[in-house]
Amino acid sequence: MKVAQVAHSWLSILRSNMRSHSITRSHFTYYPTSLGTGKKMNMVNAINNAMDLALSDDKSALLFGEDVGFGGVFRCSVNLRDKYGKERVFNSPLCEQGIAGYVII
Repeated sequence: MKVAQVAHSWLSILRSNMRSHSITRSHFTYYPTSLGTGKKMNMVNAINNAMDLALSDDKSALLFGEDVGFGGVFRCSVNLRDKYGKERVFNSPLCEQGIAGYVII
């Protein structure tokens, strides 16, 4: 058997496998579960809620970034400074090197 014939037979096998195992729309169907108590919220509220949980669970957690102390550009950190204090939720310098310096210290 020539190399071209072997390659052709392998390609035929691969193509038939790809057709038989193609991903269908039902593969990505979402089936809701009844686990947990979910709450509908938009992305901004979900991010705010996650940061709120992190700050409440871990007393050593800090939240800082550009305009974070004022609620952030996208308003994701609204009310967190009032709730956890300016020592834990604060603005960082407006440059990446300054932010990295805060982390190192």
